[in-house]
Amino acid sequence: MRAIRGLLPLYTVVFVGFLGYSLMIAAFTPMILRNDNEMLPAGSSRSLRSLVLGRLLALYPLGQFLGSPVLGALSPVRAAADPDRFACATTALYGAIAGALELQSLPLLMVACFLAGLSESNIVLAQGARADTAPRADRNRLFATST
Repeated sequence: MRAIRGLLPLYTVVFVGFLGYSLMIAAFTPMILRNDNEMLPAGSSRSLRSLVLGRLLALYPLGQFLGSPVLGALSPVRAAADPDRFACATTALYGAIAGALELQSLPLLMVACFLAGLSESNIVLAQGARADTAPRADRNRLFATST
């Protein structure tokens, strides 16, 4: 039970990261596909809207993909220096996403989503933290790899 309690903050961070992206999908899809907002011109075709939506939704995971190696390399430095600086950057960038939505600026929304993805590459950090805390003999089992 103590081991689960120790991992709860780690799993909470991963859950919140997935929840944030899931909410983006749920919010951006009707916003871009419907003609009742000013993100795209009112006469935009459904195919153009679908293309823009696909690119918009791909920017966050692309940022995570590109940011994961960088944040993974910085994770030992992160623990020693300032553990909250990446969380602060992510929070500020979620604020930028909200500002872009308020301004109805598609270019700003795209940049903010990409940068938020860069700053929230939490999966690699979670795996690194789990690897650091797991006994060496259990690592293969915990990461579901074959020996």
